[in-house]
Amino acid sequence: MGESLLSSRLKYNLLQDMFQQRAEIIYGQLLEYPKHRVALETVLNLFKDQVNITEEYEKPSQYTPIKVYTRIKGNTILAILDTGACMSVVTKPLAVALGLRWKLSNRTDVIAVDGKSQAAVGVVDNIPVVIAEAQTFIPLQVINLASKILLLGTDWLDKYKADVLSSIRKLRFVFQGKTIEVDVINARD
Repeated sequence: MGESLLSSRLKYNLLQDMFQQRAEIIYGQLLEYPKHRVALETVLNLFKDQVNITEEYEKPSQYTPIKVYTRIKGNTILAILDTGACMSVVTKPLAVALGLRWKLSNRTDVIAVDGKSQAAVGVVDNIPVVIAEAQTFIPLQVINLASKILLLGTDWLDKYKADVLSSIRKLRFVFQGKTIEVDVINARD
């Protein structure tokens, strides 16, 4: 027999929702009257500390990173655009593969791509990250992570006045006073 469609859904508190719904009065006010409370408890067969659980209709969505093609030292790299990251990040395996040199960092507040807090190993300054024909510059925090990942954070997005236009799958940014627009990719890792 297959798995129940409801088994992996989030829990929902029916009573809490009922007490907040409008009728001519809210359910909570209606249930202040003992006659109505007894009738409802009988129908629902409730106990004081019992909570009825039903299921939500949708599973939590899977996140899909938005990526853009970049070039570093002539190598094409699909970089993740991350509006939730305050700093741009390169993982150590990618930095080594690209031959990037970094200086030691004393930062301890970098959140790694995998969601675990960790300190930066170092920082790469003044490395050109090319998008289309625009040669942009941003410090890259080097972190320890097994994957080869380049992440452009809000430091890059703010510096180049970038907008991610998901509806038309474009990245629009300003470089040397000129607006540049390139395609982005919504692809699972």
